[in-house]
Amino acid sequence: GAQLLLGYTFRVGEGTAAYNSMFNSLLVTNGGLVIRTSNDASLIGASSSSNVVKIVGGGTASSSSVWSNNSYGLSIGSGVGSGNQLILDGNGVNGGAMLTNVGTINISGTSGNALIITNGGRLFGRSTITVSGTNNYYKIDGGPASGTFVSNVAVVVGDATGSNATISVANATVLNSGAVTIGLGSSNNTATVQAGGTWNLGGSTLTVGSGSATGNQFIMGGVGTASVQTERLPHASSSGRDQVRGFQGISSIPAAAFAAREAVNK
Repeated sequence: GAQLLLGYTFRVGEGTAAYNSMFNSLLVTNGGLVIRTSNDASLIGASSSSNVVKIVGGGTASSSSVWSNNSYGLSIGSGVGSGNQLILDGNGVNGGAMLTNVGTINISGTSGNALIITNGGRLFGRSTITVSGTNNYYKIDGGPASGTFVSNVAVVVGDATGSNATISVANATVLNSGAVTIGLGSSNNTATVQAGGTWNLGGSTLTVGSGSATGNQFIMGGVGTASVQTERLPHASSSGRDQVRGFQGISSIPAAAFAAREAVNK
């Protein structure tokens, strides 16, 4: 497939005080390859809105579309940016679309900024993924391709810059080697593992609510499973408790403990 070698700044949509560049897009498909060679972060929607990058598989195992980011960071949305998206769509083939060799990923901005991995897409990260700002989200949904897979270090869903951040995992596998925090000094953030979803924290700690956070949730639904070594659930103020709840157990917390946890921390 075609190759794009990027040796300098890579930005899809950039706004300034004077103008707001919008509705820009990049499509990589049918075995296309994007390779970063510079030492700066990639940006999708830098104080700009409604910009989209799609990495889409060609429909066969030999036509995987790939973005390799040279171990550097990636930002989806920032400042006043909203509605920016990075979509990894394997087109029904496991590994059909991949983001690899990427450093820190920040999903931020005002609202609707998202990282979406679906249909056999895969992500191989070297650092932390943070969903911050307000009403931004990270969605991993395998759809009909159960080989949708994500590997990275730590995950933070919601920080002090906003609230109502979400992550959801369905019919896909997520593997972390670092801690997962839902609500890092932030309130009303949610992580959900749905039917067919597996989230393995690699023996690391799951923290639901830290600092003055309230109303954060880690939810197990359907036949989703999660595996953690340690769970931390701080008691918050009476205005809103942090919760871990669901129908399946987390490996270090017996399934029966969920009902007790929910009753205590409501």
